[in-house]
Amino acid sequence: MPHNDLMDRLAAQHERLRNQASGLTGLQLGDERRRTALDELSAELMRHLRTEEETLYPLVRRLPGGVELADLELSAHASLEALIGSLARLPVASPEFHRQVAQLVELITGHLGEEEARVFSLVRAAAPERELAALGPRADWLHEHASTVPKAVGRGLLPPDDLMPPERGPAKRVREFFHRSSEGYRQPDSMIPAPHGGPIQRIRKQFSRAGDQRQ
Repeated sequence: MPHNDLMDRLAAQHERLRNQASGLTGLQLGDERRRTALDELSAELMRHLRTEEETLYPLVRRLPGGVELADLELSAHASLEALIGSLARLPVASPEFHRQVAQLVELITGHLGEEEARVFSLVRAAAPERELAALGPRADWLHEHASTVPKAVGRGLLPPDDLMPPERGPAKRVREFFHRSSEGYRQPDSMIPAPHGGPIQRIRKQFSRAGDQRQ
């Protein structure tokens, strides 16, 4: 099996992307370095996507079952570009920035793993080794010269937000409870205290027990 062919080069790019994504998630929320780390990850990702679109996926489309597979994976490319474009417009301190960064990292790692399991294995098994070897230098050239600017895509291509909703602390839930009650807001069923007591009842019981202990 040839070494340093197209698939070897793409696998090396995958590893760089994983390392950069890990470095981004390792920075604390609100750290201004997250913007720099995101910009570096985005640029590397754009170069990688362009390289695959020019070398890997034309090859995949010629293989048995490759057209549908290529369309599926390229739709993930479009979602990645839409997410990067959206992140570029968000301030680094905003909660939505951190949420979309988490989405981006999750989508990158999931897409890379799926590509390696489904696309890379298919190409290794079915594509001529000589062609893979010849595409290696072209992949290097494309990666070096490809645009790092995401394509202009609509928000409709953004991936669905499957992350858990942000956690609300007890203090925030209490403030929301009193604010809505003061406006005559009818609480949804999820806010009505359960038989064993909601947050307000639990807080009252906690203070009651503390008072009994002091007496």
